[in-house]
Amino acid sequence: MAHHIDGLNFQLGEIADSIDRATDNLSAIAKSMHPKPEIHGFWATIFSEMHTPDWIQFGVLLAAFLAIVFNAKAVRDNSKGRDTENYLALSDRFNSAWNVFSAALSQATQRWWGANPLQSQPSPNDVRAAYPQFVELMNLFEAVCHMHNDGLLPATTARAMRDYMTGMLPIVVKDRIAGAWIVESRVNAGVYSEIRKFAAKHSVPITI
Repeated sequence: MAHHIDGLNFQLGEIADSIDRATDNLSAIAKSMHPKPEIHGFWATIFSEMHTPDWIQFGVLLAAFLAIVFNAKAVRDNSKGRDTENYLALSDRFNSAWNVFSAALSQATQRWWGANPLQSQPSPNDVRAAYPQFVELMNLFEAVCHMHNDGLLPATTARAMRDYMTGMLPIVVKDRIAGAWIVESRVNAGVYSEIRKFAAKHSVPITI
């Protein structure tokens, strides 16, 4: 994207120089005409007075203008492409974090049930093996909330992540095991501060 912008700035300078030269030539032609010509006659005279170098300059001016339009579209399309890439990358990170945590929690739960077949459900301490993976997941929520709060995410990614987090955070916080681990991992006031800021800004019904 930076390459497109540099090219755009360079061509803006080129088109400005071409406009200055073309304006000087047109002004000289206009001064040699009779006062207050008709519009049709004015342009007819202008074009009739243009010689080969003038037409070449006019062609360069037109080509530069078309290049500006093309580059502006390319920059816009590239920006949209980057936005999509960012969204897919963050979605993939969340999917990966959830898969790792779910696998660890499932293994810990199965081991506990194997040792305690008569009990219905484990406590947070019983499945502590999955705690590190849960903390990594919450760190990802915190990081994305931070980026969203500071306006660092492109438009499409920001909207998608906002919808995702407003939907998922209440589910995580209200979960019996996850809720207990959130309290445990909140070792100082700065932990999950960005999540709290995001929740307050977007009216997400959680206490964290």
